[in-house]
Amino acid sequence: MSDTGSSYLLDTNMAIWLDRDIKRVSLAVLKVLQESDSRLYVSAVSFWELSIKQGLGKIDGDIRLERSLETYGMQELGISSKYTDTVRGLPMLHGDPFDRMLVAQAMVEGMVLVTGDRRLAGYPVAVLQV
Repeated sequence: MSDTGSSYLLDTNMAIWLDRDIKRVSLAVLKVLQESDSRLYVSAVSFWELSIKQGLGKIDGDIRLERSLETYGMQELGISSKYTDTVRGLPMLHGDPFDRMLVAQAMVEGMVLVTGDRRLAGYPVAVLQV
């Protein structure tokens, strides 16, 4: 399971688990993510999703994705109009607009999507299952 030198886009839950509940992440996945030439990204859509869910009281208001970015040397991937055609063309396998944007970003950028959501593996995107 070594995709040395790959770029990985972490879904929102994965970024939260790295900060708050690392036991949910397998040792094999952690090993891949911690390889020196692995490039890790968190999408701006994850910050947006977290803020919305925190505002609704669905997620702990103390969770900050910035901690995971700092701890693991991740970069933020911005949202751009270049992803909209890809989102529009995705089959409706998953209704969550945040996850659909993550899939589109991973597809367009040639990244591996790191997720615990098995439904996302149905899209034509490389997935590293947590």
